Amino acid sequence: MTSRMRSRLFALAVLATLTAPLAAHAETVTVRDTVGDVEAFYLNEDQDTLPAPHYAASDITRTVTAYGMERLKVTVHLRDLRHASALRTDVLIRTPDGRYFGSVVRGLRKVRTVFGHPRRGEVECEGFTGTYEGGKDRVTVVVPVACIDSPRWVRVGVTTTGIELEDTDTEDFPFHVDDGGRDGDGGQWARLGQRIRRG
Repeated sequence: MTSRMRSRLFALAVLATLTAPLAAHAETVTVRDTVGDVEAFYLNEDQDTLPAPHYAASDITRTVTAYGMERLKVTVHLRDLRHASALRTDVLIRTPDGRYFGSVVRGLRKVRTVFGHPRRGEVECEGFTGTYEGGKDRVTVVVPVACIDSPRWVRVGVTTTGIELEDTDTEDFPFHVDDGGRDGDGGQWARLGQRIRRG
């Protein structure tokens, strides 16, 4: 093989490397939450929330958020999802231009998903999904980046709310709430984590 041919082959190899599609990458952040920090509250009572460490179904242990070029994926790990009667998982997304939310509600027989804007309400988001995996004790929410205008960064917060459906026959029953970014329930909105830049 002549030196000229070797040079051409080397140039072709470099060109192929430079023009090859880049591997998909996403910046991933894991936030660990205190175990047993669920709080209970009753709609018809004016008392403060009560500790409910026994309620494992809505007890967040950690949240893993991956922000890539095509999608934002939030995986919420819970202490024991297998025995949940009804559970709602809310993901709050903050971007440089605004806020969005994704909710996944599981009842006895089906799962319902909602994506929207805190002020505009529910909006269409093709490709938005929410799944419950009881055997793995996790809930996964996937948001296509086009639905949030493909921002440079996001901040994410997560809350869960669980109820026992057999309790709903009574006049008042407890809601069991956890915030994945702080001990117990921090209020109306989830505590937002750090900025996660698009991978």
